[in-house]
Amino acid sequence: MKQDFIKILLLFFITVLFVTVLIVIVTNNNSKINTVNKTNNDYELNNIYNLKFTKNDNIVFAGDSLIKNYDLNLFYEQIPTVNTGEEDETTDSLLENIEKKINIYNPTIVIIGIGLNDLKNGKNVDETYSNIIKITNKIKDKRKKTNIYVLSLIEINNIDNNDIELINKKLSNYYNDNYIDINSHINNKDILNEEDYIKITSIIRYQLIGKETKDNIYNLQIEKDDNYVFIGDSITELYPVNDYFDNIPIVNKGVGGFTTTSILDDMDNLVYKYNPSKVFLTIGINDMSDTDRTKDEIFENIKKIVSEIKKNRPNTKIYVESIYPINTSDDPKINRKSVEARSLDEIKYINNKLKDEYKNTDIKFIDVYSELLDENGLLKIDYTKDGVHFTISGYNKVTSVLLKYIAE
Repeated sequence: MKQDFIKILLLFFITVLFVTVLIVIVTNNNSKINTVNKTNNDYELNNIYNLKFTKNDNIVFAGDSLIKNYDLNLFYEQIPTVNTGEEDETTDSLLENIEKKINIYNPTIVIIGIGLNDLKNGKNVDETYSNIIKITNKIKDKRKKTNIYVLSLIEINNIDNNDIELINKKLSNYYNDNYIDINSHINNKDILNEEDYIKITSIIRYQLIGKETKDNIYNLQIEKDDNYVFIGDSITELYPVNDYFDNIPIVNKGVGGFTTTSILDDMDNLVYKYNPSKVFLTIGINDMSDTDRTKDEIFENIKKIVSEIKKNRPNTKIYVESIYPINTSDDPKINRKSVEARSLDEIKYINNKLKDEYKNTDIKFIDVYSELLDENGLLKIDYTKDGVHFTISGYNKVTSVLLKYIAE
């Protein structure tokens, strides 16, 4: 009996010892795991924060469906951009995820498009506006040298437009030059298409240039008095001329949506203040789709632009490029709405008139049109993104045509 008791007691002590050792092992392992995780997290965050004084050249776009559906690769081919937009993003969700959606990229510029989902979900104007300010302040806390721009909200059918107008007014007053108004430039705001995003891109790029470098460019070019100005619409704006002609002082004054009257109304800012030695003009394609102008009126307006430049800058060499062709084929990448608003016959008519007008004059007409055609007389499909706008291959071809005029 006594021996049985001793055996039971011994077994008890062995069991207690085993359990104690097991608890110590598990506790130490958990402690190591937690320590490693904590160390890794701290390391990651510290690295992110320490980057703030050595900015990368990223432009980060953050926000809701407006941003998510923005094809940055299409419109910013030569610029390092990051799109972190989410369909259902709200100001609250973006506030919670600023580190992983914005700060981790160490951006030079941040563009915020947010707020519509807040209003849809019942958040009032003041709360939404306040959260947007919190977002930009939170970015600035960690990225003091990053430039932040806030896009206006776009009016849509299922939200009270008075709320949109009020919040946009508040944002405009608060952010001043860092507020970008896209709302007043978009027509069909419920469903944004590629042309809408072209306009948005033009507005953003113009605003960024205006804020960051425009004054310096103006001063530099006037002093140098040996610069080439490219004037036109989005086809010109999206032409990366400085990549092709990097040793030549070129100013790209293409603006998406521009027509002949747009240029006539702003000659000081587009041409005269640069005092250019050469001007390359490509305009007219939007007059066909955005106005009721006839083909002869378009031709006359192009002549007026040339005459105005000649009168005010008599020493400037003027090059009038043909209006570029379009592609009206059934290829799936063709934007039917965009090409059907324009006419190949009208383009050819205007180009022939321009060619005859400037024959044997000191104004050079450049027939780029003929160099861009396929065997069916359409803009070569490899040269276009949508039937109107150009791919890099298209711009490569345009550049090969223009090279001798740039060099002369």
